Amino acid sequence: MVSVPMFPMGRSLQDLGSFFEIDRILSAPAARCMETVVPLAHRESLTVEVTHDLSDGRIEHAMRLVDDARGTGTVLCTHEDVVSGVLARLADRDRTTLEPRAGRRRGSVWALTGDASRYTSAYYLPMPEPVHAPDLGPANN
Repeated sequence: MVSVPMFPMGRSLQDLGSFFEIDRILSAPAARCMETVVPLAHRESLTVEVTHDLSDGRIEHAMRLVDDARGTGTVLCTHEDVVSGVLARLADRDRTTLEPRAGRRRGSVWALTGDASRYTSAYYLPMPEPVHAPDLGPANN
């Protein structure tokens, strides 16, 4: 499973453990990535493993981590360019079926499924839009 911060309406990334067994969480060192996975790590009683292999532009390094994660409950948190590169390579190399017209919005998840030899499908799980408090205007005293 590759996590590029994202999930289903009304849910948060912390709920990911309700849908998948999570054994390990790896993240790029960027603050945004860490902010995304730390709550999940707390919920799952795991430690986030920080790795530069998930940093911007490190697609080859990320591919190795994705390959190593096959068959495990691993969450990888990285950047949009890395996710796009990994998905393109999986579609080409493994013939992974990508969800059509899926987005790549920050805070969303791509769940990869497959067998021991390859990833067969990639499902996009969008995060809900942030909920903002209504603007009630100036306080009346």
